[in-house]
Amino acid sequence: MNKNRITDIEIDNSNDNFISCSVDKEVCLWSLKEQKLLGVFQKAVAASFSCKGFFAVAYQSCDVHSQTRCNTFINIHKIERFEDALVTIPLESTVENMKFNNNGMFLLCSNRNEVIVVDSYTGTLISSFTIQDTICEVVMTPDSRYVIVGTENGKIEIYRVVTGKLITRMSHAGGAMTCLKLAHKHLVMASACKDIILWFP
Repeated sequence: MNKNRITDIEIDNSNDNFISCSVDKEVCLWSLKEQKLLGVFQKAVAASFSCKGFFAVAYQSCDVHSQTRCNTFINIHKIERFEDALVTIPLESTVENMKFNNNGMFLLCSNRNEVIVVDSYTGTLISSFTIQDTICEVVMTPDSRYVIVGTENGKIEIYRVVTGKLITRMSHAGGAMTCLKLAHKHLVMASACKDIILWFP
């Protein structure tokens, strides 16, 4: 189990499992139904569940002399056979956050200034793009056509998934921004810092 400060928890509602990530690069897979620890993944920096019964774990090793030169790879696992990776995806960029889109087809990865979209079934790189400001959150629209990026200085940028092309840029009226969320069912986006702004299409 995690022995250091936990940085993230994600729950898989379809299988009654959850993942905990800690600051010492340890990811734990837990079963709520069996109330026990299923497995531990060492040297892992991020993890995410898919709605299709899969989960992804990102591993990273950096040059001791330069934290900017890192080797990153992502393993896709099936819950029932989590010991074995179905797909291994090598990346040339660091990964700090990772999430599947709502149908499990794409894996959305990001660090402080970059967004990477990969095909979760084949490991193929779909697109990547650099953000000028520090990223606070990245989401994908329900139709999987656009990526929306929120930055700490209050910018909201929308990119096309396939090409990585910037479509439009908006500003959170409160200036700085700490959260960006999509409500897929109601087609509403919320951005927030000290205030909350709702965006409608």
